[in-house]
Amino acid sequence: MMVPLVETTTTTSAMGGGAPRRIAFGGVTEYRFAMGHNSSAIPAENGPAIGLVGPPVRVKCRPIRSRKRRLHKYSREERVEILKEAGYPMKDIVDFCMDALDVRLSRGAAKQERLKKRWKQGSVVQRNTEINATANIEFCRPTPLDCL
Repeated sequence: MMVPLVETTTTTSAMGGGAPRRIAFGGVTEYRFAMGHNSSAIPAENGPAIGLVGPPVRVKCRPIRSRKRRLHKYSREERVEILKEAGYPMKDIVDFCMDALDVRLSRGAAKQERLKKRWKQGSVVQRNTEINATANIEFCRPTPLDCL
């Protein structure tokens, strides 16, 4: 969560209207969570699902860093190791992997259905456009006398 530090307004505008507003942020509130098995964080490829669990374990306010950082994505081996360290037996971790696979397969099937439906709708629109183009329909515009 970012906390606004200063709000300033410029005096000129490119569109000639009201002055655009600018906000500068002075700090962020960082929430840290424990990690563990979490079915809402299904990995894209393979392996068990891990994610944030429980309430925040630490809340810290700090200034914004100017350096941007990239998000780290855990490999399958790293996710398995995290769950082992959390005390899950290997049998449960294998079950978590199978559950994640089921979710990925169902998401893939749903995506295929959406693509199939979009393709079908596209072909119907194209067919109707061709019919309208060859229908040779003349449209007449009403004149003011037609409205009397």
